[in-house]
Amino acid sequence: RDLFSLVKKGRVRPKIVKNPWQPIHDASLLTEVRLTFADSKVNSSPADWIVPVGNQSGLKVRKSGDRKVLHATADDSPLIALYSPWNLNAFEFGARMHIPKESKGDVSLVFGYQDEDNFGRLYLDPHQGLVRTSRIVNAKETVIDERNISAFAGHWVEIEIEVEEDEFEFQFLDESNPQAEVEYILRGHVPFPKGPVGFHLPAHGSAEFREFTIEDNGWNRG
Repeated sequence: RDLFSLVKKGRVRPKIVKNPWQPIHDASLLTEVRLTFADSKVNSSPADWIVPVGNQSGLKVRKSGDRKVLHATADDSPLIALYSPWNLNAFEFGARMHIPKESKGDVSLVFGYQDEDNFGRLYLDPHQGLVRTSRIVNAKETVIDERNISAFAGHWVEIEIEVEEDEFEFQFLDESNPQAEVEYILRGHVPFPKGPVGFHLPAHGSAEFREFTIEDNGWNRG
């Protein structure tokens, strides 16, 4: 099952919803975007991504087999990369990603980003098979949920989260092991603040991203 399908919970949504009289390239006018790198130049920096923490040169489009991917590498400092056009508080955010076996680091999806000391985080350890949902406030982490999944270092995986008020939904699929699919919903926590989404790598960590999907369920980005 493809976690990037837009048929969820009995709802069917179009892939892109836009005002027909507005230009399609204006991301502020869309309610959903699918970000791939097929049309990007090799060794170029990805459009609309900013790096508030770490080195911007750590984000480059590279060839991986017959595909172009976003290759992210952190140097001596962590790296946080954000999709800059949108600030969201009710959304779906998905990534197809690969953590090399030789990479000793983890990877996190970031959301509700305020600054480097305040954001929501979905932490994934691909070597130990650990997933943790947490909130970073004034550089201190409060864990909301933690559980084990199958280790996935060296595999392409699909991750998707859905965040709305006090509800957090997580879906995981290892493309080389479909039996390892995981899905759960958390409820009752304090809602996360509005902010951009993106990802985090620890110092010397690396990851490849084939695709991102971002869907605004709140249509309230101001």
